[in-house]
Amino acid sequence: MQRYSRAPAPLVHSRPRREPEFDRMRLNPPSLPVLLISLLRAGLALISKFGGIGINVPRYLPHQEYWLALVAYLVLMIGNLVRGL
Repeated sequence: MQRYSRAPAPLVHSRPRREPEFDRMRLNPPSLPVLLISLLRAGLALISKFGGIGINVPRYLPHQEYWLALVAYLVLMIGNLVRGL
């Protein structure tokens, strides 16, 4: 049986490997129409929740303010993820 007296080689710390461009998630600023649509829907959600300020928004859905706010943020998220939208 042969014994090895050689110590293991030390770990060499190299620079971190750069990921290719297509592997990284890239966020883009939303275009002005997408931002305005999102702000309009979020504003409608607030007005329908706190409707006592003189502006009445007709209620078409139960929990309408929740759905309006959700759609507003989804529109904004899609505007940030999709380039050129």
